[in-house]
This record gives sequence, C-alpha cells and structure tokens, in this order.
Amino acid sequence: MNISEDAYPTKFTGFTTQSIWWHLHSFGILFLFIVISYSNTLSTDWHLDDFPNIIENEKLHLTSFNLDSINQVFFAHPREEGRLFRPVAYLSFALNWYLGADNVFGYHLVNILFHWGTAVLLYLVVLQLLETPVLQKRSISTKHQAALLTALLWAMNPVQTQAVTYIVQRMAVLATLFFLAAFLCYLMGRRDRPRMKQFYWFLAGLVCFVLSLGSKENVITLPAVLVLVEGFFFQSFSKIKKQHILLGAGLLFICGVAAYLLTNGNPLGSIFNYEHRSFTLWQRVLTESRIMVFYLSLLFFPAPFRLSLDHDVILSTSLFQPLTTIFSITFLVVLTLWALWKHKTWPITSFAILFFLLNHVIESSVFPLELIFEHRNYLPSLFLFLPIAVLLVDAYNGERLQTAPVLRHTLAGAVLLTLCALSVATYTRNNVWRTEQSLWEDGVAKAPGQSRPYINLAVTYQKLGRNDEAFELSRQSLSKNSPTPTKDRMRAYNNMGNIAAGKGNYKEAIGYYQQALQANENESSHYYLYKTLLADRQFDAAKKELEGLMQKNPNDGHLMTNMGVVLALEGQYPQAIAMLHATLDTADKKSFAHIRTVATLGSILSRNGDYQGAEQQFKTLFSISEPRLPLLCVIGNHLRQNNREAAKAQLKELYKHFRSEDLLSTVTSAASQEILFPVDTQELIDFIRSTSDPGQTPDDRKL
Repeated sequence: MNISEDAYPTKFTGFTTQSIWWHLHSFGILFLFIVISYSNTLSTDWHLDDFPNIIENEKLHLTSFNLDSINQVFFAHPREEGRLFRPVAYLSFALNWYLGADNVFGYHLVNILFHWGTAVLLYLVVLQLLETPVLQKRSISTKHQAALLTALLWAMNPVQTQAVTYIVQRMAVLATLFFLAAFLCYLMGRRDRPRMKQFYWFLAGLVCFVLSLGSKENVITLPAVLVLVEGFFFQSFSKIKKQHILLGAGLLFICGVAAYLLTNGNPLGSIFNYEHRSFTLWQRVLTESRIMVFYLSLLFFPAPFRLSLDHDVILSTSLFQPLTTIFSITFLVVLTLWALWKHKTWPITSFAILFFLLNHVIESSVFPLELIFEHRNYLPSLFLFLPIAVLLVDAYNGERLQTAPVLRHTLAGAVLLTLCALSVATYTRNNVWRTEQSLWEDGVAKAPGQSRPYINLAVTYQKLGRNDEAFELSRQSLSKNSPTPTKDRMRAYNNMGNIAAGKGNYKEAIGYYQQALQANENESSHYYLYKTLLADRQFDAAKKELEGLMQKNPNDGHLMTNMGVVLALEGQYPQAIAMLHATLDTADKKSFAHIRTVATLGSILSRNGDYQGAEQQFKTLFSISEPRLPLLCVIGNHLRQNNREAAKAQLKELYKHFRSEDLLSTVTSAASQEILFPVDTQELIDFIRSTSDPGQTPDDRKL
C-alpha cells in the first residue's frame, strides 16, 4: 500500500515543549554514559598511524592562522607530496596541534566530544525516520525511547573504541558525524513543503556531505542510502519529481568529483593496485565475506577478549577454501535478498541490514586496503541496533507488559544492565589502548599469527631497553603472516639492525640493513646503513649511502649536516664548513635542525683548530636553545684545546644548577640525535664523570 506523503507532518515535533525535555534528557544520558566509558582514555598514548599522520607530519603543525598555513594543512598527505587528503579531519588535528602541540589530552577530549555529537545526531535521525509516512503512527514517547536506546546501544558498543580512542581514526568519527548531519538535513527538507525551506535544508545537507567526504572517503555511499530511505520510508519511487532528479544528480556529481580528487585522479588505479599486498583482488573479496560475518558477531557479542587491533585472518583462496567462505557468501546474499523482499513489511530491519552492507562496500570489497579493522564498523553499524531498540520499546510499552509490572521492570532492568555491561566492556577495552606496550602485548596474544604486533612490540621493548626481547620478537615476526609482507620484513630487519648497532655489533647490523633493502628498497634502511657504516669508520661506504639519499632529497638540511660530519671525519674541513654554512642559510632559525647544524658547525671548527670561531657559534645557541647543550659544547671546546682547568671551571658552574645525571643525559640525548661535539662523546662523558659534583641541591632556575 502506498502511504500518502500528505500525512507526513510538516511541523518539526522536536521543537515542541514536550520534546525539548526529552532532547535535553537524552543528550545528558548519552553524555554521561560516553564520558564515563571513555574517561580513562584522556592520557592514552599515540599509536601506529598517529605518528606519520600527526606527530611526524610537520605540515600539520599549525602555528599561525593564515591562508598559506591552512592550505598546507589541506595537502598534508603523510606520503604523497601535494595531494589533497581528508582536509576536514586534518584541519581538526592542526587546530589541536595549535592549541596543545603533541599533548594527547586535547586530542582525546575532542574525539570523545565528536563521538557524543555523533550519538546525538543518530538519536535525532532515528526520531525523524520514525516520523516518516511508513512509521509515523508511533507515539511521541516511544519514538524518543527507541531513538535514545538505539544511540546508546551504538555509542556504548566496545567495537567503537578503535575509532574513538585511536586518535587518528577521528577521520572515521568526523566522517560519520557529518554523514548523519547531511542525513538529518535531508529528512528535515523532506518535511517542509515550502520550496525555499526545502532548498535551504538540502543545501545544508550538501555542505555537510562535502565536509563528510573531506573527513573520509567511505561516506560516498550517502546517495545510495537516501535512495533506500525514499523507497523504504517514503515509498516514493512511483512518483519521482524533478527536484528528486536534480538532487540525485548533484549528489552523484559531488561523489564523482570526490572520487577523482581523493584517488589523485586515478580511481581505477586505486582498485587494482595490489602490488604490495599478500593477496589478490579476488582473494580479498572472498575473504571479506567471512570478515563481514565476523564483524556482525563482534557487534552483537563485543566482549573485550574478542577485540584487537590485529586479527588472525585465514585468507580465502577459493569459494571452498576455507569452507566457511561459501557459507558466508550464501549468508550475506540471503540476508540481502530477505531485506529487499521484506522492505515493506519489515522496513526498519530491512533498512538496518542494507545500511550495514552498503556502507561496507568501500572498505570491505575490491579496494586494496588491509583486510580487517574494527573501526570500519563505526559508520555501517549506526542503525544495526534500531530494530532491537524498537522491539524492546514496543514490548515495554505493550499491553501485555502493562498488566505485568514485574516483567516490565525486569525488562527495563535487563536493558539498563546491558548498557552498564557495555560501558564496563568499553572502559576495559580502553585500558588496553593506554600504552604502546599494553596495546601490542594484547595484539601478540590475540593475533599470534600476524607479524605487525610482533614488530611493533619489538619497537616498544627497544625503547624500554629490553633489547634481547625486542630482537627475538623481530626475528619471530619474519615467519608470521602480513598483509604487506615486504614492508614488514623490512621493518623487522631494521629493528634487528638497530639493536645490533646499539650493542656495537656493526658488521652484524650492516648485514640486517642489507637484508631489509633486499626485502623492500627504502630510505630508512639506507639511512640506518649510513649511520652504522659511519660508526664502523667505513667513511667511503657511508658517504656513498649518504650521497644516494641526498640525490633523492637534495634540499634536506638534516642530510646536508650529516654530509658535513662525514667530510669533517675524512679531514676535509673546508668542504665540511662550506656545506654547513649552506645548510644554515636554508634552515628555520628556531628549529631543532638549525640548533643541530650550529652545534655541529662549531664542533667542526673546533676540531679544525678554530677555537674562537667555534665558541662564537656556541654562543649563538644561547638565544635559541636550552643552555646545557651550548655550555657542554663550550666544555668540549676547552677539552679540544687541552685546557682542562677551563673545562672544569665551566663544569662547576653547571653543577650549581644541574646534577651530573642531567648533564650526562643531555650528552647521550644529543649524541642519539646526531649532534657532534668538539671531542668524542665518550671523552666528554668520561670527563663529566671524573669531575666531582659538589653535591649542591640544584635550584629550579634556568641559566
């Protein structure tokens, strides 16, 4: 039966006195549940893709508001120079950086607020869906109850922690927030009869859709979702109007432009580029059928012990290998056909199913992405709990339970208990995200067949000084599965090389770096190889590696400074000094790169016998650097002149403000950052240790 749109209410009931209380009440409940469940994430560490996208992405480090700075943020792709990349999400990260640099608190706070905003919009969208012609017979109170319960079941699901707690996945959160805003604007526009009001609503929806696309590409499914809404909730396919065609054409045009821009003008290449994957397009499609079923199981049984950043996934190589592949495909096909068949009699359930499947099309089909990530369910799962919420609310308000208060209270208690259990599970899962160590130890335990947890845990252990364990984990990772095998083998060999080099086993380290380059040609391994060859005093080989890197990055000041060091160690002081002066002309005067270059230039001048010129360089550091480093360089300059008394006098002055441990830490830290001193690092360390600390309690003043 076709329901007349004339019966569709044109007044937004959300602005009535009765509804305002419901809205404030619902927003408050959502806020309370979300804040409690995510309260333990505000100091959670940076993880994985946070580093290349935010911490190491200098173009994102906004320090002033002007068009050039903001434009640079829009094109701050971490790997491809000059490519437009998720500008809305990147701008939000840049604003976070402007306000708090790399302090994680602000990033997590914003993520939580965005998650709450998304839950609020889901609540409002569900309210509007329940007001559509097919569903409008429900009473106002039950609509609000169903909308609130839907939003709570979705927002409190522990699966969402990967999108909310993993800072960089704000991309998924923001995209979903603007997706729902566009969806809501469309529904509001469908309610207003005056064409001008409709125009404003639809225009606002288009703006939100563009903002959504600017956060993450998978929201490109919105036009198809609106087609489902028209067919399922408005039953308007039989009377398509001109404005429907115009709106659809506009949405498709935006989708086309977005697809072109976001794939860097090569949409087909984005589909067929499986060169660096361990699976083919066909194998990915087959495997994703099983992963989709697994996603559904996770969403309906989201126990923390089932959640992980990595999952062991057996690759499907045919319809029957493994056998669960054909069963999964059959299940998904039957589910889709049932939803289409029952869309008139079961519109809510049918829409929830098709919405879930449709919004997995981008990330769970032909595109050469990694096989599985839990955050990919953030958008698709939006309406998955709507049928359950409606069923529970109907039962609670139904005639049968009205006469059985005990059962009615039992049902309400069970729902509340479920929400509390979800909140506890979310809080528990968030504890795993607290540190790199806890996250990757969890990953190794839950995905023992995947290489990435082993490699990343090895890096974490190496930072903690647990080098033997780190080496063993890297070695074990070589026999594990990986979606990017050449890259992961390269990372493992680099880890092993770094550990060997740290122990002074330079020949062994060189062998590992060469194996890393055989696995995957990359600049990191070449750079590590250069550093190790230099430490092993193989100057010619080190210089050759460095020259290769400089050919690819001719304006890299860090590499130019390194070349100056190599030239100086070879005794070519004039060439080294000229190289460093050229580097100073291009460096930002307040950057660490500039500080390093000045310190290195002064040290090379000292090694070349120009002690006065060296001291002048060190003095320039006082205005741009914390005083310990330049004063230690001055001490090194005295030692280079064999003037130990002057060096001791300067060191005693330092002891008035700093402990010997502080000074030794500064020396080792500077050495790890490849800052050259006038004397060898070990000589400077031995001198500090041999000159007694007066034992005075250092005050907190800065020199």
